Amino acid sequence: MTVRQVIGKRRGATSVQARGVRRRAAMVNAAITLLSEYNAQEISFKQIAELAQIPEGSAYHFYANKYDLFVDVAKEMADLFRDRQSQPIKRKVETWHDVIDTLIDRGAETYESNPVARDFLLGSKTPPEIKQVDLDNDREIAELMINRFNEAIQLPEIDDFNRVMTWVIALTDLMFSLSVREHGYINKRYITEAKRVARGYLSTYLPPVLPLANSPDKTA
Repeated sequence: MTVRQVIGKRRGATSVQARGVRRRAAMVNAAITLLSEYNAQEISFKQIAELAQIPEGSAYHFYANKYDLFVDVAKEMADLFRDRQSQPIKRKVETWHDVIDTLIDRGAETYESNPVARDFLLGSKTPPEIKQVDLDNDREIAELMINRFNEAIQLPEIDDFNRVMTWVIALTDLMFSLSVREHGYINKRYITEAKRVARGYLSTYLPPVLPLANSPDKTA
């Protein structure tokens, strides 16, 4: 098996010169452009290199193959969700249900505002290697979502709550994925179902009522 056949095995870069950074960025942007017209399976590494105006032989200095490149594409798309979930919740919050509902709405809105990210991350033809990378990205996004909870609600002590919230993201993404496969977009019914799934799962960890973050009623 050659290095080109191994996911995640990149040839070592000889430098971190600005030219190399620009070439990586050009290849990621080219891949995103192609993903707006084709699914990941239909795109070749050669096509990406040609659109980025980089000789294919040189392109292999940066990425082992197209799937290796798609890892960086997935990371860039995850930044959309990081940016959105980093923002404080401005709506009135009365229960933790309001918090998770808002976070799920944000996720759906982010997907729908970027159809390439939606189809690439949720589509039926997304390579399993990319789905695993997306799960790794979800762990970081989960931490941001926990921060939004802590700003609004006095959370009880929960072992490894990051893992719990990561699974919440996976469960809601599953509902969104079903909607994309059936309708081509995320419709309101599936957003509602995603909220029900998330609330039901979180209710096994959280009591129905929790004090608000600004409440004098402190939990133990």
